Amino acid sequence: MTAGADLVLSLFPGIGLLDLAFEEAGFCMVRGPDQLWGGDVRRFHPPRGRFDGIVGGPPCQAFSRMRHIVEANGFETSPNRPAKPSAACATSSRPTASRRRRT
Repeated sequence: MTAGADLVLSLFPGIGLLDLAFEEAGFCMVRGPDQLWGGDVRRFHPPRGRFDGIVGGPPCQAFSRMRHIVEANGFETSPNRPAKPSAACATSSRPTASRRRRT
């Protein structure tokens, strides 16, 4: 990462593979909450105008093979419905890159 790199918010970062690709491309990634680590994007309110962009890998629990192990141990997996919470985060944070393109 270099000084002045774009600051990008990562929603649903999971184990960080998508973030790693962006970091290798020179972006500075900030990992948001993820269900994998007990976070809840519905309760996350990113600061307005702080990030240059947002990326997101939607939760994959409903498609994961681990789901069967989780459910066999009496736990519930989360449904894959990231669109509304993701849109709310994107709207509230107002990434600066999207504003730059419009001007």
